[in-house]
Amino acid sequence: MGLLLILFVLGWSEGSTDHFLISYHAENRVLANSVVEIVEESYTEVEDRYGFSLNERVRVYLLKDGDEAGRYYGSKIPSWVIAFAVPHQSTIYLISPRVAKSLSDTRKVFVHELAHIFNHQISPQLPLWLNEGLVMWVSGEERLRDNIWLSFAALTNSFLRLRDIDYHFPEERHKSGLAYAESRNSVIYIVEVYGMDGLRRLLSEVHTTGDVDLAFKKSFGVSYERFDDDFLVFLRSRFRWLAILGEGLPFWILLLSLFLVVYVVKRRRTRRRLEALRKEEETFSYPD
Repeated sequence: MGLLLILFVLGWSEGSTDHFLISYHAENRVLANSVVEIVEESYTEVEDRYGFSLNERVRVYLLKDGDEAGRYYGSKIPSWVIAFAVPHQSTIYLISPRVAKSLSDTRKVFVHELAHIFNHQISPQLPLWLNEGLVMWVSGEERLRDNIWLSFAALTNSFLRLRDIDYHFPEERHKSGLAYAESRNSVIYIVEVYGMDGLRRLLSEVHTTGDVDLAFKKSFGVSYERFDDDFLVFLRSRFRWLAILGEGLPFWILLLSLFLVVYVVKRRRTRRRLEALRKEEETFSYPD
């Protein structure tokens, strides 16, 4: 009741769904109705992936713009950020789709942030690689540049061990990129080798025991160290084609070719995205 009174005094309105409490500025009531559909669809998608529900409803703040988001973020928010989560508070701050310009982008990012809250319920001490890998996998993020980092690591034999990115990722750009790429592929590896049931069993054991080493042993019958070794074999096998190709070509030519491919693909995606955005703008009505 106290929070509702504070929100009212600050000019907020509030609505609720089965899984969310949504706070929004009164003038954005129509927009909030569009967000309701996005967040509930996102919840169903994430819930299906994890195989369990959250213990409590998630609070969502629908913010006007990046300036307002910065006040909650604690500093000036990067221009590309359209949502961020505070998992231990089961809260997501979402910048208005009017600013983000795309409901599809809003939905994808919301799935990512919601997955962080699911991860926190599993365990606040979830290894960083598993935390980030899960949210990228759940949200369907496919980054072509990940293949570049992984292929380069195969060529130079410089893969990171998962144990070394339990708590933090490297600061160097290329190593950080590799850490994210390995994290996403670690979940793909688990699903390919142990299946969805295996992934859910691992997450359940981490939640129950709070011990990652024990969770791997009980879920897969192998130690964390053995899993780490097996995963490196998987990465080398999957990306060794570039290492073989690299032996017959100057590496800088190979790398340039890869970046040209990335550039062309990104340009095509951008054109399709802009076209979809123009069509979306014709049908998406904003409140006065």
